[in-house]
Amino acid sequence: MSKSAMGIVFANMHDEELPSLTRERTMASLPVAARYRMIDFQLSCMTNAKINRVGLIVRRNYHSLMDHLGNGREWDLAQKMGGLTVFPPRSEPMSNDNYKGRMDALHSILPYIETAKAEYVVLADCDFLCTPDYEKILAFHEQTGAQVTIVCSPYTQLPRENVTVKTNGQGRVEQILLDDTGAEGDLQSMNIFVLSRQLLLEYIRTGYSKNYRHFVRDLLVRDTENTGIYAYNYQGYCSQITDLGGYYRTNMSLLQPEQLQKLFGSEPIYTKVRDEAPTRYAMDAKTGNSLIADGCILEGTVENSVLFRGVRVCKGAVVRNCILMQGTTVEENVCMEYAITDKNVVITQGKKFSGSDSYPVYVEKGVKV
Repeated sequence: MSKSAMGIVFANMHDEELPSLTRERTMASLPVAARYRMIDFQLSCMTNAKINRVGLIVRRNYHSLMDHLGNGREWDLAQKMGGLTVFPPRSEPMSNDNYKGRMDALHSILPYIETAKAEYVVLADCDFLCTPDYEKILAFHEQTGAQVTIVCSPYTQLPRENVTVKTNGQGRVEQILLDDTGAEGDLQSMNIFVLSRQLLLEYIRTGYSKNYRHFVRDLLVRDTENTGIYAYNYQGYCSQITDLGGYYRTNMSLLQPEQLQKLFGSEPIYTKVRDEAPTRYAMDAKTGNSLIADGCILEGTVENSVLFRGVRVCKGAVVRNCILMQGTTVEENVCMEYAITDKNVVITQGKKFSGSDSYPVYVEKGVKV
């Protein structure tokens, strides 16, 4: 990377799509892959690309995110110059409401962007589980002479509306579609954008003066013919979480070794370090094809499941095709399939329940069933 870059990450941009799991947390702090949070992947990819100035915009329910991030030390972002800066809801003076869109959020941190020294800015959300190589993306941005680069993945039909782009075959974006009317051969935006800091400042000031709230709909779509917008075709692991079923399938996909290698195989992914004991397996425990974090106690059967830290599966219990978050206890002789338990759930002795791949059973945080 020949020129410096800074990152801006939006923690809450897609919370409303997953209300059950984001009632008390942000999309950025959503647990994935047994011991990580969604934010870990964006922060790790940025620091791996030597992006050491990152602003994190939060809107609500950010206490668990703050606990996870601390001072940013695990991602090498605890620095005197730059580092990680978290912007709580509405940092503008004389304002009583929360931000209502990406442009509104960016305007609330305008002084932070104005005083930065970086040449480029990477804007990213936390609804895609992916590991983009930002050094390659920034090099592509420079080589093409793009004014805006949209990081995209091959088009797939998803449950909600997505931004789809059509290119001229050389990466230049000719059309941006907002209603998911794309077709095979098109590219789908991953809600990651690269542009110069000066252009972003122009966009923010223009958007504020015209009451624009949406970066793509109100600015990029209007400016497609006049601005050099390019699409970077990302070929790595990519899964978008749009609902509870999507969250379930994303985690389950990582039980396939090739998908797990695709996600974690290139650069290290950092997360908050906890001093947990290794998982303890009892003599009668049976496990197979599962991701199991440290600190668990397993006395029963666990198959095709994802277990986060501190989960206990008691004797005679059977857990299949499930996601059990931190601190879940499954008591004796429980049988559960296709279920998601939030943190600190207790499934009492003898219970039997199951969902399906499309509609997994969800148990809320702290509930005793």
